Amino acid sequence: MGWRIIALLSAGAFFAACTSAATDSNETTPPTTPSTTKATASDPEAANAPDTGTVRNGLYDWSRAPIGAGGFVTGMVSATDGAVARVYARTDVGGAYRRNSETKAWEQMLQSTGSVDDGFAPGDYSVASIAMSASDPDVVYIAVGNDFNPLASGIELSRTGRVLRSDDGGLTWTTGAQRWFVAGNQRFRTGTERLAVDPNNPERVVFGTQREGVWSSSDGGETWTQVPLEDVPSGVGGDVSSDQAGVMTVAFGPTNAAESLHVGVANVGVYTSFDDGSTWNSMVTLDAGAVPSGLVATADELFFTVNSVVGASAELTRWSEASGITTISTPGASPTWTFAVNPFDSDNIVLTDDAVRDGHLWTTSDGGTTWRTHDIAIESPEIPWLERTDLTSYMSAGRLMFDPSVSGRLWFAEGMGVWVTDDLDSDEVIWTSSARGIEELVVTNIITPPGGIPLVSVADRQGFRLEGIGRYPMQTLVDGRFASGSRLDYSGGAPEVVAWVGAESHLAGSPDRTSRGAVSVDGGRTWTEMEGLVPEMYGGEVAVSATDPDTIVWLPSYSTSPMAFQTDPVGLFVSNDGGRSWDRMNVDGDVHSFHRFFWWFTRASLAADRVNSNFYLMSDEERFYVSRDDASSWEQSAFAPPCSVEVDCHVFGQVRANPSTEGDVWASTGRGGLHRSSDAGTTPWERVPGLSEARSFAFGAPRPGSDQLAVYVHGRRSDDEPLGIVRSTDGGTTWAVLSSKPYDLSMGINTLAADLEVPGRIYVGFGGAGVVVGEDPEWR
Repeated sequence: MGWRIIALLSAGAFFAACTSAATDSNETTPPTTPSTTKATASDPEAANAPDTGTVRNGLYDWSRAPIGAGGFVTGMVSATDGAVARVYARTDVGGAYRRNSETKAWEQMLQSTGSVDDGFAPGDYSVASIAMSASDPDVVYIAVGNDFNPLASGIELSRTGRVLRSDDGGLTWTTGAQRWFVAGNQRFRTGTERLAVDPNNPERVVFGTQREGVWSSSDGGETWTQVPLEDVPSGVGGDVSSDQAGVMTVAFGPTNAAESLHVGVANVGVYTSFDDGSTWNSMVTLDAGAVPSGLVATADELFFTVNSVVGASAELTRWSEASGITTISTPGASPTWTFAVNPFDSDNIVLTDDAVRDGHLWTTSDGGTTWRTHDIAIESPEIPWLERTDLTSYMSAGRLMFDPSVSGRLWFAEGMGVWVTDDLDSDEVIWTSSARGIEELVVTNIITPPGGIPLVSVADRQGFRLEGIGRYPMQTLVDGRFASGSRLDYSGGAPEVVAWVGAESHLAGSPDRTSRGAVSVDGGRTWTEMEGLVPEMYGGEVAVSATDPDTIVWLPSYSTSPMAFQTDPVGLFVSNDGGRSWDRMNVDGDVHSFHRFFWWFTRASLAADRVNSNFYLMSDEERFYVSRDDASSWEQSAFAPPCSVEVDCHVFGQVRANPSTEGDVWASTGRGGLHRSSDAGTTPWERVPGLSEARSFAFGAPRPGSDQLAVYVHGRRSDDEPLGIVRSTDGGTTWAVLSSKPYDLSMGINTLAADLEVPGRIYVGFGGAGVVVGEDPEWR
């Protein structure tokens, strides 16, 4: 075959934002999850009430507090399954989903009851790639892992990533022994897939890794063989401590030549094998910085595009045996192209750059000779808050994909879920949300003000007021702008007064970023923006005085590095007029080891007493501070809880005040356990017995017949127990394990909250699965 070798220019830095569908009456139903029993929505008259499931795990019943969509759906794949399409989707922190074509809802595939023999780990919910068998759509593979880059050259790679295989549409999973470096939440996580399954043989699968080249398996992923690096390089280059694209795309095809296999290698080129991987040829040579992010095979053609990290323009290319390689004329220059090719007509192509928005969605029906420019609109009848945001100004591109069964239908995986349109012939393309069932929001904080409605802050979309457990929110917390909420707090003496702080996290390193904070005096129904903010007030934590709700303390965090606190102390900020003006102060000299990194949402180092005017502040260098005069002055206590890096307290340490007892302060310290003090460290802190590890914790209503608040902890009683939710009803003397897998998920937990009025009710905020609510059936 007469390949022509060409060099593709590719385009600038490819950063992912970090962040009723059209129907077909012939759709059939893929497998459903047997561990979930459907329950009636708490508000059956609400048009936005989804189906909610109740899952028993341990001693507790768990149900979803649905928020909907949220989080980056980074890719999706599909194949025909009879008369309809089977569709699977992957996310960067929220696992993998299959679409139930009967209910039109998505179902989480990484549920603990279907786990591999050694169980799921939190890192398994970062899915770097997904692939399915065209000959058997029940066979699906996913590459999972959340490994971190080495700090420097020569340091051994962390290799916890693996490939999981399911033969029943994602209900149950198996895996082989091979492990790789897999980072499903890194920079080069969007586009087409690193995994590919032979369309004629579901046992044959190929995996392009981020750092270790190409690997293949002929036994369904049980064993793997590496393609020699002299045949296909790894694509690793430059600073090895930075994100690596590696082998970014893999595809079999075209369909009429299924034995052909193609891989796109960053910084090197596109390689092809015409003998099922026995020998390889260089098809295209790429310049340094070029990232082949899209590779799509149709019946008799191959399409690919290459993006860049050096600012050159990308080119969209097609190959056929008759014509060889040709460059498709694009509607302009862009450093990034994301595209889809209609399987019914390969001259019909849809194109966007880094994001879908007005004027940045193009279609062609003649292979690129002419292009039509579209504006966009969105509709989301099922998840109302999506329509009340600024989403249409920037819909982050994960994957565009034509439906293989319905001509002209286009799917779109992006930063706020999945969308679909049958409207490509219109000047304004209307995208309809198809995200019901996807719950991928990263929860940063939950508060349950006495007598009020629970409030949750989340990454990317501020937060929400949880009006009902079985009902989607109508709007985001403060306004519709893109911002990550990092913390909420209410006044112990006036619980209707709530403060929210966050940051424009997508502009973390930009001088144009804007600090975000707001105050509500009606329990989160309406909000007033804080005034007088400066760039240093970035995320972090907030606390509101119990005796004077106009006194607010804001403890900022850092956006660039967990070590920035050593050279750039930001101190804390105090407002005595409800957030209209601020005074900046330092409580720890030139050190700021309180909240080292914005994204460590499990850290909570600031708290207000719920009864008196005290504020508390815990350093991760075993220092503790107290203000007894509404934050006007601070003093270091004689004693502090053992919060240090050595026990992971810099990530998991939290300080909270007992809401019913003045001056009773508790602190979790990670592997240092749980501690308490009745005098803010004037005398030594007491270690609470029975726990070897304590991360997040919360106080809740007493058990029926008791006046002792319940204490809930995400931790473990002994080192040989798994992490789980434990509870004490006797002030920490004894502990019971409530659940090790809330809502049947093995995902990491960022925060806990408990209801102070409903005994046994707790809220769990996941790092990529939204909020679930736990109920004790014995306490109802």
